[in-house]
Amino acid sequence: MIKMIIATGANFEIGQDGKLPWGYIKEDMEYFKEKTSDQIIIMGRKTQDSLPHKAKVLPRRINYVVSSNGNRPQRDGSYKVTMESLIKCVIGGNSIFNYKDTWVIGGSSIYQQLLPYVDEIHWTMVEDIFPSADTHFDMGFLYEGGWTKKTDEWLIEGSVSVAVWKRK
Repeated sequence: MIKMIIATGANFEIGQDGKLPWGYIKEDMEYFKEKTSDQIIIMGRKTQDSLPHKAKVLPRRINYVVSSNGNRPQRDGSYKVTMESLIKCVIGGNSIFNYKDTWVIGGSSIYQQLLPYVDEIHWTMVEDIFPSADTHFDMGFLYEGGWTKKTDEWLIEGSVSVAVWKRK
């Protein structure tokens, strides 16, 4: 199953200078780790560059990085893959992406390109506005049909919530 995990501010902000606009929120990071550990993750190069780890991979996950010069394993343990190859594998039905949960973790362009293949979205909303944000991803499509909200809970009462949406 292809899943997307994303956190936005109230105006759909997702990034500022290569980082999260709100900084570190322990509860959100714990939720992210709980959902994606021991799973496959797909990210873009800029998202990989923003990782705090020296090796630029997330531990306890199979890391795929979408790159225009992809389709090869890296010394850091990640796999570079072109978007074209990735989509062929996802829609082909006979790849690791079809037998193990696969999480799209960003950034904006990767979210947009893989959205047609996503079955479930885990959307964390930070209930604040971040005017200095330089990257956005409009989640309004969830309310336009084709998706059903399955769960909604507060990670931090009144300020950070997470909702799970499934494709109808």
